[in-house]
Amino acid sequence: LVMQSPVAELIDEIRLAFHSLTNASERVTGNLVETSGRAVLEHLRHHGATTVPDIARARGVSRQHIQTIVNSLSERGLATTEPNPSHRRSHRIALTPAGTDLIRTVLVREHDALGPTTSSLAASDIATSVDTLRTLRALLDQIASSTTTKEPQ
Repeated sequence: LVMQSPVAELIDEIRLAFHSLTNASERVTGNLVETSGRAVLEHLRHHGATTVPDIARARGVSRQHIQTIVNSLSERGLATTEPNPSHRRSHRIALTPAGTDLIRTVLVREHDALGPTTSSLAASDIATSVDTLRTLRALLDQIASSTTTKEPQ
């Protein structure tokens, strides 16, 4: 029997919390947008128009994954492409007015429903948690970028 390390426990709690948050958010927002689409909409809301590769880097996923999400959001009229003054062939992705309205609705509904339940958390505990998770993510990103896939022999 292998004892679980504190870091392994933390990672397990992160996974469980993520799934709980996703389920709660979907219940409160009525599945207005799937989790991956919501992440892109929030990124665009926070950072403004940007390229697919920039979103992918910021989210730690592949460009192809983000492109698939952007295509779906564009089909729904929630995102659009615009010229990129820095690069002729790489368009920037921007929110449409409908995309702005949708992400605002999602965030308001979520805040109204989930905000009161989390008011018992101390601001200092939240700040410590955010710092810890950022540090953990940076360390995991270092591991991921330095690890190469070894071919089985």
